[in-house]
Amino acid sequence: PVGQITATITVELQGRTNHADNAHLKISPHDSIIPVYENANLTLDSSGTTTLNVDLMDGNYNIRLKPDYYLSAKLMNISLADFDSLNFGTLRGGDLDNNNIVNDQDFNYLANHWNSTTDQLADINKDERVNTGDFVVIDSNWFRQGN
Repeated sequence: PVGQITATITVELQGRTNHADNAHLKISPHDSIIPVYENANLTLDSSGTTTLNVDLMDGNYNIRLKPDYYLSAKLMNISLADFDSLNFGTLRGGDLDNNNIVNDQDFNYLANHWNSTTDQLADINKDERVNTGDFVVIDSNWFRQGN
């Protein structure tokens, strides 16, 4: 056993300058789908960064990150030596129903809240209005699925 590992997780959320959000994180051995660690309430700061302390055995791992209303991303076959800095890049937005695909259900929700200044969910880019900026995110990810 290796013991406690400290990892810095970094992500950018498409369409936003403030990347603060909640995310779901799963860590599984590379040769298994059963998680050895799961956190459904991981908090990202405004730069899209968080620090994680987790106990792991020696080996390689797959790490899946799914921020609320964004498509998931997965880092595959990560060794413990590479755990100190886990960069997921830019995650695609528009998954308003949180089913890990951007489709007509997400578009319909956006359309039903068009021009709203109070709907936090449909305001993907967090500019305090549901408008073209939010539509562009959904449109650019049409029928995409997360990992």
